[in-house]
Amino acid sequence: AVKSASLITSKQFALCFMKGGGIMSLGGAEPKIQKEPMTFVPLAKPGGWYTVRLLDLRMGGANDADASGSESIGVSQATYNTGKGVIVDSGTTDTYLPTAIASQFKKLFKDLSGVTFSNANIPLTVEQLAHMPDVVFVLQGYDGNPFEVVMPWTSYIDKVGQGKFAFRIYLTEGSGAVLGANFMNGYNVIFDKDQQRVGF
Repeated sequence: AVKSASLITSKQFALCFMKGGGIMSLGGAEPKIQKEPMTFVPLAKPGGWYTVRLLDLRMGGANDADASGSESIGVSQATYNTGKGVIVDSGTTDTYLPTAIASQFKKLFKDLSGVTFSNANIPLTVEQLAHMPDVVFVLQGYDGNPFEVVMPWTSYIDKVGQGKFAFRIYLTEGSGAVLGANFMNGYNVIFDKDQQRVGF
């Protein structure tokens, strides 16, 4: 049997993904890298994945830092939170949303950007990229109030070749959603099993 050295007493770890690298901390989060205090969301289920409650999915103009100009895609909470629910999963590179929201998501995306949402490698101009909307995930906060995690277009669009790009949000989940590493990009995220919560 392997004996624990008891160096870490809490069941917590934190990840901060950023361009060019990142930080992983065990036993808590490193607050020195944060611009503001953590905001916590409770786990919707006591065991298994880090499941959170998604209240709404919104889109806003690029570079809209506080997402004040964002618009809801108009889907009920239940559509997101069925089955396995909405899981925050650092082991998944991209973000996967329910197929049931595809038509509403694509319509609002086209309305805001002028571009047809597709998972194919598509050509985009610099001007088109400048009009890509941020995707805003409205989560149920620890205090019961909504909390927004803004995913800028730079986190969900990858350059894949000369003038070609790929969208790394997929509308393919049968139920629930998987918020992957690109959703967490730019945030210090703590996974706290002890207090059944995730902090951003």
